[in-house]
Amino acid sequence: MSQTLFKSSKHALAKSSLVERRRRWVGMRRLLRSLRASPVGICGSLIVAGVLLVALLGPWLTPHDPTTANFRAREQPPAGLEGGSWEYPLGTDQLGRDILSRIIVGTRVSVVIGIASVLISSVLGVMIGLLAGFLGGWIDLGLMRIVDATLAIPYIVLVVAVSGVVGPGLLTLIFILALINWQAYSRVVRSEVLSVRERDYVTAAYAIGQKKLPIMLRHILPNVTASIIVLAALQVALTILAESSLSFLGLGVQPPTITWGLIAADGRELVGSAWWIATMPGIAITLTVLGITFLGDWLRDYLDPQLQP
Repeated sequence: MSQTLFKSSKHALAKSSLVERRRRWVGMRRLLRSLRASPVGICGSLIVAGVLLVALLGPWLTPHDPTTANFRAREQPPAGLEGGSWEYPLGTDQLGRDILSRIIVGTRVSVVIGIASVLISSVLGVMIGLLAGFLGGWIDLGLMRIVDATLAIPYIVLVVAVSGVVGPGLLTLIFILALINWQAYSRVVRSEVLSVRERDYVTAAYAIGQKKLPIMLRHILPNVTASIIVLAALQVALTILAESSLSFLGLGVQPPTITWGLIAADGRELVGSAWWIATMPGIAITLTVLGITFLGDWLRDYLDPQLQP
C-alpha cells in the first residue's frame, strides 16, 4: 500500500513538474510572438540590451583611458569631419580626453543610478499604496496626505536641501531621486488595490480564515504587478534623464565620477566651437530614454489582459 502511494505521489509530482515546464514554455513563446509583432518593442529591446551590455562591459570596451588628458588632441572633431580622426570616433574634449570612452564609462553610472533609485522608490511606494488601498479608513487618508505633501515640494529645493546637509555624491543622488519618484507608485498601486480587493477570490480568502497580510501578499500584490512593472520601466527612463539634468547643473554626481550629464556640462561653454562635447552625451541620453520608453510601451500592451488573444 505504501509503495503504491509513493509511486502515485511520485507520478503526480512528475506530472506537475511537466505541466509547469509546459506552462513556462507557452508563456515564453507568447512573449516572443508578441515581441516579434511589435516594431516598437524590438527597437526598445535592442537599445536597452545594448545599453546594459555597455554598462556591464564598459571598462573593457573603452579605446582610451577616459580620464587621461592629451593636449595635442584637444577639441578634435568626430571622425568624418575636417580635422577628425578614427582614433577618436566621437572627438575629444577641451582636455583631449576621448569622448567615446567617457560616454562608455558614464553609461554604467547612469544606469546604476536609474535602476537603484527606481528599486528603492518602487519598494517604498508599493508598500504605502498597498497599505492605503487595502486597509482604507484613516490609514488611507493619512498616507495619501503624506503623498500630497511630498508632491508639493519642488524637487530642486529637495535636491539642494539634502545635498547641503549630506553632501553631493552618487549615493545622495540615488536617495534624492528615490524620494522624488515613490509617490507615483503609491497612487497607481492604491487605485489598483481599491478595485482588486473587491474581487471574489479576495472575499473567498477572507471566508476561509486567511489573515490580512497573506491576502495582501498572495492575492492582491500579484494582481497589480503588471502596472508596477510598466511604471518602473518608464520611471527608469525619467530617472536617467533627471540624473543627467541635475549633474549638468552641478547638483548631482561630482567629478571625478563620470556621467553623461557631467560630460555634457563640460561642453556647455564650447557649443559654438566644439559642439560635439555636449552633443554626443546628449545623443546617448536621448537614445537610452527612447529605448526604455519603447520597451515600456510594449510591456504595457503585453501585460494588458484586455489586449491578450
